[in-house]
Amino acid sequence: MKKNHIIEENIENPKNGISVTDFFHPQSTPEETQTIDRPTDGVYRRFLHVVFDNVISRSELSAFRGAIINKAGKENTLFHNHTNNGYLYKYPLIQYKLYRNIYPSILCIEKGVDEIYHLFKHKHWDINLKGKNIDLKVKQLILSDAYFKQCSTFKKYNISNWLALNKENYQKYNSFALKDKIALLENILKANILAMAKGINWHISDKIELIINNINRQKVARYKGVKLLAFNLSFQTNVILPQYLSLGKGASMGFGVITEN
Repeated sequence: MKKNHIIEENIENPKNGISVTDFFHPQSTPEETQTIDRPTDGVYRRFLHVVFDNVISRSELSAFRGAIINKAGKENTLFHNHTNNGYLYKYPLIQYKLYRNIYPSILCIEKGVDEIYHLFKHKHWDINLKGKNIDLKVKQLILSDAYFKQCSTFKKYNISNWLALNKENYQKYNSFALKDKIALLENILKANILAMAKGINWHISDKIELIINNINRQKVARYKGVKLLAFNLSFQTNVILPQYLSLGKGASMGFGVITEN
């Protein structure tokens, strides 16, 4: 069993007796916590999901990401995966999302959990969002050890706004019959899971089994100014994946978000 620390945070009057400042800047060494039993197979990776009590639209998520990068400092590359030499083609350990389609949130994985300090070290959390000054307020902090594992049974998931196709395989997709379209998407989703595993330093030794059960919706979405086909679909696989993890193109920008089915 994984252990989650859920803090619904009010900055002025913390409900659980801990402020966000204390969460990231502990004044004393925490007391030793009780050891809990949990599976020893598979791997665990630190997750921190920060949900803000502000409301934005999906079209503002990119501007929100830019505002957070400016606040945290562009020198902290995990916030944007860019260097002076260009884009870093690796799985993003800091991901920007919309929680319940209205609340901006940041999902931090492993090193990203440490790097989020560069945002929260500031005394004031004001950002500029498309010319508007906004004071960020934390709605919820969820700190957990996310569990990843290959298993003998299939687990069911939904993935939303998944950008599966590039220019080349989009042309293939359009020329295929439905059965072959599904097979192509299944292979791409398997590859996305492998790329994610590599990014979090998890070696998958056995074959990934994956079946797409239903394509619930497909629509045109814009990513970096380019129109791409985005899928909402349900699938099952022999891999345990945590809630709100993103897969595929645009994983850092709220595309390809995984939820349990």
